[in-house]
Amino acid sequence: MDFIEQLSPVWVIIGGFATVMGGGVAVYFLIKYQINKNLEATVKIYKEEVAALTTKVTRLQNDITELLNENTRLRGDNDNLKFKKNYLKDIVMQALTSKQSIDKSMLDELNEVSSKTSLPK
Repeated sequence: MDFIEQLSPVWVIIGGFATVMGGGVAVYFLIKYQINKNLEATVKIYKEEVAALTTKVTRLQNDITELLNENTRLRGDNDNLKFKKNYLKDIVMQALTSKQSIDKSMLDELNEVSSKTSLPK
């Protein structure tokens, strides 16, 4: 047997090994490409979701600000109403006091007049 015939089984093994390795490398790059493609799609979806959530958060922050402003306005209105209520209550109390004083004065005058003059029975 000559030298080339002796190397022939080695070349077959090397060739088979190279074919397997080449196929493995091809499968590796194919899987890597597919994973990258899936990751890009996933990242795109996450970016869209983050953008939508950011919009919702901004809208909620604006709503909260509006509610806080409305709450402040309502508190001011409530304080104003309490002041007016107390003011009106004071006026009513003064009027009732004046009425009682006037009623008492009128009753005193009636009693005085009736004691000076005798009313027919």
